[in-house]
Amino acid sequence: MGNMADYRTGDRMAGTKHCFRCKKDKPLGDFYNNKCCKDGKNPYCKLCFDEKKREYPGATKGSIRNSHLKQKYGINSKIYDQLLKEQEGVCKICGDINGNDRPLNVDHDHLTGEIRGLLCLCCNMGIGLMKDSPQNLRKAAVYLEGGEDF
Repeated sequence: MGNMADYRTGDRMAGTKHCFRCKKDKPLGDFYNNKCCKDGKNPYCKLCFDEKKREYPGATKGSIRNSHLKQKYGINSKIYDQLLKEQEGVCKICGDINGNDRPLNVDHDHLTGEIRGLLCLCCNMGIGLMKDSPQNLRKAAVYLEGGEDF
């Protein structure tokens, strides 16, 4: 089994990434950093990203956010803000907020698409890394509490 970089790039040569716009494999240095993406790089190469940005000169942070929420989760910023208000602005699991003024992540069931709530980055990644499995999370809790081996 290969390392994590090989997993993300599939059969591609290590150190490269596929641009979703121009459909070419390019060196990782040809992509802007993006902490929100699994591999830490934008899905578009720098050339395509800059070109796309020029196509939408009037795009604001709010309109981009609204578009992202609609496309990925089927909601708009009003619904997101309503969820945020219901949760009093904190993560539904740990009660914390994301650092660096980052918005909370929309957590959803990957099978049904149903939104479960808003989570901080750590909680969202944690349940994802535990394969969204309540059984795995329960076992992890027992393990952390010094319980029996499995």
